[in-house]
Amino acid sequence: MNIPDVPGLVLKDALELLKIGGISVKKISPVCPPRQRTGEYHDFYRVVRVKKNDDETVELLVCKPL
Repeated sequence: MNIPDVPGLVLKDALELLKIGGISVKKISPVCPPRQRTGEYHDFYRVVRVKKNDDETVELLVCKPL
């Protein structure tokens, strides 16, 4: 599986590139400052890391830009 280079992109653009590449996203996890728990994310969040799974899917770690 050839994963496009999406770290640093906004989530909306990263998802589009992954879709074009035929790669499905299994999970999107937002990171946040200590003591601030949130499970939500938005299209303008930035992709920090991409983890490749065994089942031809990826997981994305995203953060809210400053």
